[in-house]
Amino acid sequence: MAAMTPEERAAHEQWQKTHKPGPVAARARARRERQDAKQVREILSAPSAAVSNSEVDELERLIAERKAELACATIDTDDQGAFG
Repeated sequence: MAAMTPEERAAHEQWQKTHKPGPVAARARARRERQDAKQVREILSAPSAAVSNSEVDELERLIAERKAELACATIDTDDQGAFG
């Protein structure tokens, strides 16, 4: 450090400001986490795909069928007592 010219010293100090110390694996993990967070933000900010009316109608029909099946199943077993 003592043998460095003022320009070299300034360049070295600037380099130190922009480069965090620590193990390579920790820096790589932090970089990967930043990239993952950026991708998640992009995915969440993108407009969601519109669901077609036919898909909504089909899902509502399936829900109604399952509710009817559940209602029938609970009616059949209600009067049998604890030992069914």
